[in-house]
Amino acid sequence: MKNLLAVLLLLAVLWVLPAGFANADARQDLLQYLQEQIIILKAKVAELQIQIEQLIKQTQQTSPKQEEPTPAPIPKPIAQAEPSPPEAPALPPSLAIVGSLADSLNLQAPHSVFVAGNYAYVAATNAHRLTIVDISNPKTPAIVSSIGDPILLQTPKSVFVNGRYAYVAAASANRVTIVDVSDPASPVVAGTIVDEEKLKTPRQVVAAGNYAYVAAQGTDRLTVLDVSNPASPTIAGSAKSTKLKGAAAVAISGTYAYVAAADANSVTTVDISNPKEPFVAGSVVHTPKLEGVESVALLGDYAYAVTSKTDYMTVVDVSHPTAPVVASSLKSSQLADPVAVGTLGNYVYVVDKAQNRLGVIDVSDKMNPVIFTTLTDALRLQGAKSLFVSANYLYVGAANSHRLTIVDLFSLEKNQ
Repeated sequence: MKNLLAVLLLLAVLWVLPAGFANADARQDLLQYLQEQIIILKAKVAELQIQIEQLIKQTQQTSPKQEEPTPAPIPKPIAQAEPSPPEAPALPPSLAIVGSLADSLNLQAPHSVFVAGNYAYVAATNAHRLTIVDISNPKTPAIVSSIGDPILLQTPKSVFVNGRYAYVAAASANRVTIVDVSDPASPVVAGTIVDEEKLKTPRQVVAAGNYAYVAAQGTDRLTVLDVSNPASPTIAGSAKSTKLKGAAAVAISGTYAYVAAADANSVTTVDISNPKEPFVAGSVVHTPKLEGVESVALLGDYAYAVTSKTDYMTVVDVSHPTAPVVASSLKSSQLADPVAVGTLGNYVYVVDKAQNRLGVIDVSDKMNPVIFTTLTDALRLQGAKSLFVSANYLYVGAANSHRLTIVDLFSLEKNQ
């Protein structure tokens, strides 16, 4: 190492000294000395390399051969520590009828069903009756009572229960009758109102607060009743328009009423913020998708309407009530005669009168409704005309077999 440093130092000195420094002999002696030192260094390096190689060989011979370490087994993950992937929602099973009740008098041609608590209220159209059915056990529904009146309840097309009162649209009598149902076993008429113009052929009635809203088909109206005094209901206001021509059904949301106008081929919005002065706020007309529309149901920002005339279920965007628009529609031979519609969750429920069928339509994609499943029963759904959707069951009025049929929906909805 010392020789190497000396050589490097001398080379540096030669590099920096001017060419004329010292005489030629001196420079020559210095170069010769450097060459000798370089030779010595080379010999030392070669000797050192030999020593290193010998040392390596000795080490390999005396040291035991080390085996490559075997990789430790990877422990299996503990089930509790590894998060499980989310389960895919199970497909709802097929629909199932759990109970059915027939009565040729008290349930004759049920055109409307409404459920409140443990009771179903049925408008038996051809028998001019309101019948109350105990549904606390869906498998064995039983009639609790029935009230009939050929004048006050003549041809009831609709029933709606709000609190202790049932509101009945008596179509052939041009009247709405209020029945006290606080005692289901003994219903009594509390009051009634008749009007040949503003209540002509009432097809549907919906009650909210101190008011009832009536689709009067005979004079193309939506009429608002003040029912704050059930014994003496009065007309608060009425809206008449060509856009309400053939008013067949009504649904309420906030300060708007949505009317299915069959002869106007439209779903029309009526502003009811002032019950004394209701007025048409918007309307969407479509042929054939709303041609002869006869039932409408609301859910969120959408109205769902059906027409048996052209066999459509149509989705209407009502997020802007003054400018409703058709969002999409569905027409299928599986639902060839849809006459009533209800909604719950991501599904729309439709009854098909001609095919004795209940259909379930998936509307999770509002722009692409698809039939999810159907249920057909030639007896228990014969001439299905009306329906009511609750959290767990669907109640169908089968007009041709004079019965109330209950379909289990809980297993369908719980998997949404």
